[in-house]
Amino acid sequence: MSTSKIKAFQVQEHCEGAACIVFHQHAAAARRIGAGELNLTFEDDMSVTRCPEYDQYAEQGNVPYQVLLADGWCFTCYHCGNPIKAEAEDDEGNATNIEAVICIGEAFYCNAACHSHKQADIAQHNAKAEAFKQQLLSLRPDLTFTAFNGAYPQLYCTATFTFEGAQYSGSVAYDKAGELDWRVSNTDLPAWQTYQAQRQGEAA
Repeated sequence: MSTSKIKAFQVQEHCEGAACIVFHQHAAAARRIGAGELNLTFEDDMSVTRCPEYDQYAEQGNVPYQVLLADGWCFTCYHCGNPIKAEAEDDEGNATNIEAVICIGEAFYCNAACHSHKQADIAQHNAKAEAFKQQLLSLRPDLTFTAFNGAYPQLYCTATFTFEGAQYSGSVAYDKAGELDWRVSNTDLPAWQTYQAQRQGEAA
């Protein structure tokens, strides 16, 4: 039995114009896969178009982004948010240098400078999350912290904890004033108040 040839299809949604290339034998299956990649459902408004010029990339599973840029595709810089396309210009009127574009996974950067700035932003973000963690560990060594959140790409620094007598996990985060806001469930509130009172009594 002969095996159907793997073909390239462009799946594009019609709201924001997002698109992807899917390799499959059948258009219906390509539509389903493409919908998943674009966070759509099979019934959403989208089109499936054959792209025989990309069939040659079926074995590697993706079309090189340099080829897509040369063919008029547009991406967004993961740092500055500027469009990355062959005919685009930056704020100073400089045309996009396709050779300078950096692609890491699904993240695109205009050039090495944008990539470096993004990495610096991530490092700063993670440093704040680590400072938050160390602050809690230093401030409340009596609590058992079960999770720390806030490292990139998480937006906010939060943590969960338990204490003697707790039935559920409590949580802590910064409030709008930048102060630590400790929260426990209503069920655990009496136990938390007792625990806090005993702790303060021991410290007196």
